[in-house]
Amino acid sequence: MSVKIIPRAKTQSETIITATEVRQLIAKNNLVPLKQFLPFTTIKYVEEHKTELQSSIKKGININGN
Repeated sequence: MSVKIIPRAKTQSETIITATEVRQLIAKNNLVPLKQFLPFTTIKYVEEHKTELQSSIKKGININGN
């Protein structure tokens, strides 16, 4: 068995991107900063499912196993 360590994703200013930060921004309906560090396909998904995601975040429900 081998383990490959993948570095955390960072913004252009070298800020580490965390799932917690992403969830907080979605919960606050502040999607603009997400566009700086999430892929277009993810942004599109968030925009299309924003209400459902915000509800899950508010309830504290894990999203996709995270």
